[in-house]
Amino acid sequence: MRVIELCGPSTGGIRAHVATLAADLGAAGVEVVVAAPAGVFPATDGSVAEVPVPEGLAPLGLVRAARRLRSVAGPSDVVHAHGLKAGWVALVARRAGVITVHNVVLDPSPRRAADRGAALAGRIGSRLRRRLERFVVEHTHVGPPGRDATSVRGALGVAGALVVAVARLHPQKGLDLLVAAASELPAGTTVVIAGEGPERAALEASVQPSGARVVFPGPRDDALDLLAAADVVVIPSRWESGPLVLLEALAVGAAVVTTDVGFVGAIAATSPDRPPFVVVDGRPTAIATAIAELLGDPTRRVALGEVARRVVRPFLDREPGVVATIALYRQAVRR
Repeated sequence: MRVIELCGPSTGGIRAHVATLAADLGAAGVEVVVAAPAGVFPATDGSVAEVPVPEGLAPLGLVRAARRLRSVAGPSDVVHAHGLKAGWVALVARRAGVITVHNVVLDPSPRRAADRGAALAGRIGSRLRRRLERFVVEHTHVGPPGRDATSVRGALGVAGALVVAVARLHPQKGLDLLVAAASELPAGTTVVIAGEGPERAALEASVQPSGARVVFPGPRDDALDLLAAADVVVIPSRWESGPLVLLEALAVGAAVVTTDVGFVGAIAATSPDRPPFVVVDGRPTAIATAIAELLGDPTRRVALGEVARRVVRPFLDREPGVVATIALYRQAVRR
């Protein structure tokens, strides 16, 4: 079987998902070609075919990408499109296949898109939601941190408490809520928001002089080190299909404050008496209160970390997902 894993202009969790899925499928004997726009995957990765999946849905961009996809795909059995834009390209190219909708953004206004995505996520039935979340989770790999916490904190100039968020700087991720919450945190606390995106200038401009120091170090290749070094990790997203950063934070034993998005409920259900994180609503005050309580309670932070490592293990088992994905490809080929 020859499969094209088609990725749109995506970064972060979707890119990590596609890379890990491709590796697992290859190990299972599937011939895999990863296709994506230039710059999505490292330039040194010669196994990636360039297909210019556009940022928007302009017809000319879709046609160009579809032509390129047809030349790359050749006699492939199936195209697996990751994201709606990649799905449109596959449809225009008349390639039968599978689509994974990692996130849904249908409105050109980022703020309205965030609200619409959150509303849509709330309407998805619990059974379907769990199935989609497991599909994403089962293709996640978390390795050990590369540096110790002391060196990470020293490089960031952190003398007191460290709060970390790792995300694309986009309205979906709710980082404006964290910035607002930072103004209510004790002085001497450092909030590091690692990542890049269209909201960076607005987020930096909204930082208040009171409360915690807020740092934007940009995109990082040591995100796992940041999570492991944090006193508290915050995931304030408005909606998610499955925040991979949550799995990474739990795997390194971080104390996590998160909104109820993605597979948060599925993970909490595995340990209802001792959930591995603190769930809050999307109000800055609620986020600030949860962070401050954890910062003031080291014993609880350690306990959360111990539960987190145990609870997250089954969510990192990728083998069942690989088997199910191959079965789905075979079903698509038959159709």
